[in-house]
Amino acid sequence: PDIVAKFVEYHKKNGGISRYVKFRYYFEEMKESTYSKKETVVALNRFSSIVREGLLECKYVSGVLEFLKNAKDKKQPLFVVSGSDENELKEVFLQRGILHFFKHVYGSPANKNENTGAVNKFMGSNKKGAFFGDSKSDFFAATKYGLDFVFVKGLSEWTNGDQRNINEGNLVINDFTDIRLSNNVS
Repeated sequence: PDIVAKFVEYHKKNGGISRYVKFRYYFEEMKESTYSKKETVVALNRFSSIVREGLLECKYVSGVLEFLKNAKDKKQPLFVVSGSDENELKEVFLQRGILHFFKHVYGSPANKNENTGAVNKFMGSNKKGAFFGDSKSDFFAATKYGLDFVFVKGLSEWTNGDQRNINEGNLVINDFTDIRLSNNVS
């Protein structure tokens, strides 16, 4: 129970980091298991099933579907940069009928910095953009690539994330009902 409680705390402090990194850390560093590779694979497979089911059934963040439709109508290129498994996300987005909103969906096992770099490379000379996120890893990836960061605090586990982002001059929203795309967005 003590190790699990410490792992939950580690997870909360490291929101947005790949499950591959987190489970490896749990079995190798926290539990110090001699069977860490096998246990990691078993845990990842079980976790993947749970996440896939949850993603298929969960409610959308308030206002996000309207935001996606408006961005698509305005021909704004949208990307997903996530700590979740990339193939799993694509499959779920396809099943939920939202994959078409995105130019590309990036996820783990690559990390957010690598994936944000891939978006940056894809965009070429048109690198100005906004990164909507709810974790420290989102914040740091946006900062590294000079993107405006919008902190979505409604479901975030980032303790004091809203205050940090206010101090940094970033926009802080509860959910996507707080965002409206203007007609002159390019």
